[in-house]
Amino acid sequence: MHKFLIVLLSSLLTFAPLSFAGPEGDYNEIEELLQVNRELQVDNYDYPRLFKVAGRIMSRPKIKAFLTNIFEGRLVINDDIREKFHLPQALDELPESLFVVILRKNPQLLPLIEEFIENVPRDATETDEAKVFRKQFKSDFKKIAKGLGILKKFNKDGDAVRPVALFMHGGQPGYTSIKMLVNHPRLYPDGRVKRADDFIKRIIKFIDSAKKEIALNVYEFDIESIADALIRAHKRGVAVRLGFDKNAMEHHENRMTLYHKLRAYQSNGSSKKALFKVELIDSVGLNHQKIMTRDWSIKKASEVIFSSGNFTYSGISPLGDLAVNNFSHNSSKPNANNMLVIKSWALANLVNHELTKTIDLKLRGKASKTGYPLSGTYLIKGPKEGSYIIVAFSPNGGLGDINNHIIARTIRHTQGPVKMLQFSASSEDVLEALKDRIKKEQDLGQRYDFRALGDISSLTQKWSLFLKKAGYTRLSKAESKKQLVQFVDADENDFRRLLGEAEFEDLRDNIRSPSEKYGMSYIKGPLGKSHLISVKLHHKAIVTGRAFVTGSFNFSESAETNQEQIMVVVDEDIVKQAHAMFDGLWRETSRENSITALVRERAHKIKLKFDKEYKKLFKSGALSCGLLFQGIR
Repeated sequence: MHKFLIVLLSSLLTFAPLSFAGPEGDYNEIEELLQVNRELQVDNYDYPRLFKVAGRIMSRPKIKAFLTNIFEGRLVINDDIREKFHLPQALDELPESLFVVILRKNPQLLPLIEEFIENVPRDATETDEAKVFRKQFKSDFKKIAKGLGILKKFNKDGDAVRPVALFMHGGQPGYTSIKMLVNHPRLYPDGRVKRADDFIKRIIKFIDSAKKEIALNVYEFDIESIADALIRAHKRGVAVRLGFDKNAMEHHENRMTLYHKLRAYQSNGSSKKALFKVELIDSVGLNHQKIMTRDWSIKKASEVIFSSGNFTYSGISPLGDLAVNNFSHNSSKPNANNMLVIKSWALANLVNHELTKTIDLKLRGKASKTGYPLSGTYLIKGPKEGSYIIVAFSPNGGLGDINNHIIARTIRHTQGPVKMLQFSASSEDVLEALKDRIKKEQDLGQRYDFRALGDISSLTQKWSLFLKKAGYTRLSKAESKKQLVQFVDADENDFRRLLGEAEFEDLRDNIRSPSEKYGMSYIKGPLGKSHLISVKLHHKAIVTGRAFVTGSFNFSESAETNQEQIMVVVDEDIVKQAHAMFDGLWRETSRENSITALVRERAHKIKLKFDKEYKKLFKSGALSCGLLFQGIR
């Protein structure tokens, strides 16, 4: 083994960083940040094998600690880069994405590591033989790495702060198409309005087209037609793996009825040729992803769905909450969501790799012995010049802080109008980035152009990013009772100081809740029974410059500990659609929807109304807790 390691580790010296040749234009800073370049030489494109090996190694606490120790002091980030991108002094561990690069450039390593995985169990008690195997492996690795100067080369490259590009053979695009669906009207600059898309039909088409395998992980699930499509797929020989959040499912009878139907099929299904697996994920945070992939073993058939909406009637059915009652009403509609459908073999394998950690390896949290590794960030080139996507997953996504390292960095290094659609936003890192964006626009002699729509349930919460940006403070119940007001102007506000009074008041007017179509109301059904309708603005998105950020990741601190997905899309057509998505909702609002109007005239009444209705739901057992007001869905 010692001689074999010398040969293999010698090849690491050929490892070179991605070169930078960003396109000219106003957005070269984000191009530099995201390192959109072509790599001159790649030695291995076997992503299914690369991810499988990386996942099995980096999910082992002992080997992860060993690698961290090997590279201790070498994961320091350059002062200029650290200051420019607001990064930490050093990384706590070797990013998994960088380990993938090492394997990709040195495929000779794969048999050795696969042998190690086979002989040293991840969870079981080690045999004496396995202990000897591990000890020898670690000893040889350390000696050879030191002798060949691997650590110095690694430190010089500094790839840890760059996305890892999943290049394809011959320079082919990493994704061949990307389609955007939105379940509410979109408004285009020419006045054209595009009708809402039907997510359920597209999801079922996705499943019905699967040839070999499907993996799905969502927070909430209650749509029977999708469950039937999954069973149908398995009956024709497609392997199916499903993950749902344990708490989100167990507190709703209709969801558990569907779960038990799937579990019964798992036990008694007529076809045993392919795997059918259903798991309730007991997450440290929330198993909050809304993601599905298929056919990662077949290059021309691979496809991925990224959704901001849960696979529930409330989330994506055209009838919204009334779908289960089988009647329609003009007040009922789905939560406002978007969905991306992407044809990409590389991305399908990356997503399957991430879902394997959750569904199969059952990793939990960031800090535990079975925690998720520092996963890094990936880049996939698109079919058009200058188009690409950046993908990361939490927990431990990117460099361990998605709010700062991905969302805030994108805000800081683009320019032009900023449009935000947020179900729940509370990140201080994002708030600081928006301040820096003002300074940047002012240095360029441009006006800060910011508009935002936030769900009514979270817009005026004490922790709300938008409430803080607008310069309001929400008082505690005791203070509110004493002062007979619920909100006060903050003593100091950086946005007011930076913008001046007139522009600051415009900013307040441009932070709004969606129209009255969104929120809570009661309607009477055909039999005279009252039905509660809850419609949320459920996007987790920002569109700025050439970048569109979306996924399941609310711009909040709590999202860092959840299972989430986030994507930065730099694709001209998708960005245009993202603007139209925002404008379709914005056109239905007015200053009466502004945060100032809510704070001064309506917020207290709305809060009391919602509290009363949610307490009623809680007592009836329809809700396990005030999830809406905690802003965690």
